[in-house]
Amino acid sequence: MVKPAPQVSVYQPRWSEDDYYRRPKVFDPDVAQAIIDKIMNGETVNAVCSNNRDYPLPGTFFLWLEQEPEYNLRYRRAKVIQAEVLVDGILEDGKAGTWDAGVRVNAGKIYAEKSAPERYGPRAMVITAPKNDEPPPVDHTAELRRKISTITDRVKAREAAGAEPKKPNGREDH
Repeated sequence: MVKPAPQVSVYQPRWSEDDYYRRPKVFDPDVAQAIIDKIMNGETVNAVCSNNRDYPLPGTFFLWLEQEPEYNLRYRRAKVIQAEVLVDGILEDGKAGTWDAGVRVNAGKIYAEKSAPERYGPRAMVITAPKNDEPPPVDHTAELRRKISTITDRVKAREAAGAEPKKPNGREDH
């Protein structure tokens, strides 16, 4: 009996060589906005770019985002909206109660925690920093020193007049 030859795994690229030459490489605002709109509706960059040959490869799209700050900002906003859409889907899956709902809910929770930690992350890991539009923190030290000096001046004046100082709770003992 002849044994079959062992299967050798050969690297199969995700895109054909023709794809590399045919897909757009120069930034196109309409294409970039169409991709961002699809991301906003819950699709991933890989899914959007892989399924449409008129769109660039994912790596090219990310290079476009580096070169165009306005579209980078739009992409970041779209990712936040995508997390919201994902959470809504998690809630629907959880209500459905199918056998794989638990796995999908857990995977979605992990993704939401990673993509929007300020909203969905565990509270212990959330680090908040002041945003650029928030006013800087106010230093109340000078005001507190002034109030403390006013109170100590009153106490000294009462002691100089011969009156007993008030108790800390503000009442005289009888």
